[in-house]
Amino acid sequence: MRFAQRLDEHGDLHVLPTDVLGDVRSGVLDDRLFDVTALIRAGYDDRSTRVTPLIVTSTGPVVAGEPLPGIGAPRAWQSGHTGAGAKVAVLDTGVDPTHPDLVGAVVESRDFTDSPDADDHVGHGTHVAATITGSGRYQGVAPDSAVLNGKVLDDHGGGYESEWRARSPTPT
Repeated sequence: MRFAQRLDEHGDLHVLPTDVLGDVRSGVLDDRLFDVTALIRAGYDDRSTRVTPLIVTSTGPVVAGEPLPGIGAPRAWQSGHTGAGAKVAVLDTGVDPTHPDLVGAVVESRDFTDSPDADDHVGHGTHVAATITGSGRYQGVAPDSAVLNGKVLDDHGGGYESEWRARSPTPT
């Protein structure tokens, strides 16, 4: 297997297998998957973790230009099912409400950690929220839904259910 390397405008090193270059150019694959510098910065290096995260799997071909076909999202949107009026709770590392795909989507935030805020300093919760209600380059499954941001994982992506449950209000 051969690889292509390049530095982006921020000085980040991207390493891409040559057999995916066409898919990256056409937008089928996101170039950020191959940004080695950013992956290391996010803690996906051998020094930071003992496991390799699973980024993508597929049981069949993905059709370029048809978002989320495997779960029938395009048909649902055509039928008017866009998530309008629905609120979806994202319990994760927080959500960045200023992310271009999420502007106006986060309607409430609550921090259940020791972090000073409910913002996402890891990126995972923001990614999850955009998968649900993103309205930018990649449309989410329910693009018209609203997000309730519940930060239950700390600024390093860690936490235990017992910790955030202990900080939750007791039901009356």
